[in-house]
Amino acid sequence: MTCPQGIRRLLDPRLCIAPSARIPGKTDWSITQRKKPAPVRAPVFYHAQIACSRRGVISRPDHHKAWPRTLSTASSIPFPIATRIADQLRGKSFSSFGAFRKVFWISLANDSELSQQFSSPNLSGMAKRLGPPAAPKSEHAGKRIAFELHHVELIKNGGAVYDADNLRAVTPSRHIVSNGI
Repeated sequence: MTCPQGIRRLLDPRLCIAPSARIPGKTDWSITQRKKPAPVRAPVFYHAQIACSRRGVISRPDHHKAWPRTLSTASSIPFPIATRIADQLRGKSFSSFGAFRKVFWISLANDSELSQQFSSPNLSGMAKRLGPPAAPKSEHAGKRIAFELHHVELIKNGGAVYDADNLRAVTPSRHIVSNGI
């Protein structure tokens, strides 16, 4: 890169010398540091990725929350984490939010009452650690086809990553709407 007009480059390519503008008519040279471009601001999801990659312990919900009777009725509304699932996971330490997410869906598949609302392929996939159940086709968003966990108070706004009261299970399309993407 070249120095601006009227400025000479020193041996170090980061430094240029410029005539001093303080005394008119005098060519006094001062060394100036070339300005670096402004740093690019990290996207919002980057902060959530950092928070979700940290260790955490699941906290217990303050009040009882019921799981919806069927997932089809909950497809457009975020629904809370069932209290008995949160109680099973309470106090357990997880290396990352991804590790918690896997254990959450496995716990849901192993629950005798809550697992009845899932299809056989979804249930076996959850139990085998293949991930969350598939959402209704009308609620898919591109390649995102499975239910997702959403933080009610967003992580970027200081929401707790591992607080069961702050988590909701949502469809991919609803998750996109909730996050304002």
